[in-house]
Amino acid sequence: MLVADVNARQVFSLLLVAGALPLAAQAPALPNWLKFSGEIRGRGEWLTGIGYVSGNGDGYYLHRLRLNAAIQPLPWLQMTLQAQDSQAPAVRKPAPASAVNTLDLKQGYVVAGGRASDAWELRAGRQELAFGEDRLIGIGVWGNVGRSFDAVRITLRSSGFRADAFSGAVVTPIPGRFDRPHFNNKIHGVYLSSESWVKRATLQPYWFLKTHSRARDEGGSWGNLRVHTAGVRWVGKLPRRWDYNLETAFQAGHQARDAIRAWAGHWQAGCTPGAGARPLRLLFEYNFASGDRRPGDGRRNTFDQLYPTNHFYFGTADLVGWRNIHHLMSGVEWRLSKTLRLRTDYHSFWLASREDALYNDGGAVVVRNPRASSSHIGQEFDCWLIWRYSERLQLGAGAGRLRPGRFLKESTPGAAFTYPYIQWQYSF
Repeated sequence: MLVADVNARQVFSLLLVAGALPLAAQAPALPNWLKFSGEIRGRGEWLTGIGYVSGNGDGYYLHRLRLNAAIQPLPWLQMTLQAQDSQAPAVRKPAPASAVNTLDLKQGYVVAGGRASDAWELRAGRQELAFGEDRLIGIGVWGNVGRSFDAVRITLRSSGFRADAFSGAVVTPIPGRFDRPHFNNKIHGVYLSSESWVKRATLQPYWFLKTHSRARDEGGSWGNLRVHTAGVRWVGKLPRRWDYNLETAFQAGHQARDAIRAWAGHWQAGCTPGAGARPLRLLFEYNFASGDRRPGDGRRNTFDQLYPTNHFYFGTADLVGWRNIHHLMSGVEWRLSKTLRLRTDYHSFWLASREDALYNDGGAVVVRNPRASSSHIGQEFDCWLIWRYSERLQLGAGAGRLRPGRFLKESTPGAAFTYPYIQWQYSF
């Protein structure tokens, strides 16, 4: 099976590589029903203070190639294929599946409908799912591999309104083999969006259901997992160049015999004080996600962040997730020109419950210390720059530095973590 998987992937990849590059360069010669495109992205990362240990560092280069083919035999029918090759030369071995995944099928789906004149769209196959700001379900765009789902999605549209319903399973990268979903771990949902329910605002209520056929409770018993997430996102404009972005989500369900009751919220206010070609934007934000105050009592209160894209929201260093957290952020963004954007952010993090753990951006436990004298995790300072050199080439650089607070100093060696990077991306 392994040999067959590798051979099939190699044949598929070689066909795309051999066909996409020359055809993309000769796009005018292609028939209207066939299109090729692609993207190459590279990023150098240097990490110091890994595990909050002084002198523990690493540096490597992440490289990702994506090749796309779009086939449209009928006006209302389209098929999309996307091959992806993700590599990380010089990364510490064994390389994680989130960084390295040799040529594989990232997306492969069929779309019926979806034209501007259509009020509906049906999409089936391996695809990316992203809703709202990707805080609960997103594509993991910063990662070298990213995230896909084997899913069916139905979309209905009318003037100022959109409704999406979907059902599927997340695809797990498997280095050396063809990536497959785990259908015992499923996600279903409905996401609505309206621009007419509230004046000068967009309102997006939603419901997600995450299930797993095998889960363990705090007492050690096995059963299944069912987590219902009901929430609403509300984005709008205010007078005097102010705007707001709000989101609240509540969770209920069970994990084996344990009851689940959790919630999270996001509250952001933004201001653009000046007009003109180089506007300055100010951001002020508070995020919360509940934690478990009484582990072992048969009730789970730790918020489940599902399948998010956290990089843009909880710090460039990617050390904190939307679980058991109080988070304050202030940021300034400058549009230095039409092609140049600079942003600086300040973050401060606290545990919502010291009885619970600190979780990273992927939702995994980093450290647990209920005996710590403080819940303050630390402060992070971020700065990044994006330069759109041309329509095809984009360059970027940035850095994040987290200075541990008392909780981390008492629970780890307590060294600061620093993460600078340089990135380039070319589309063709």
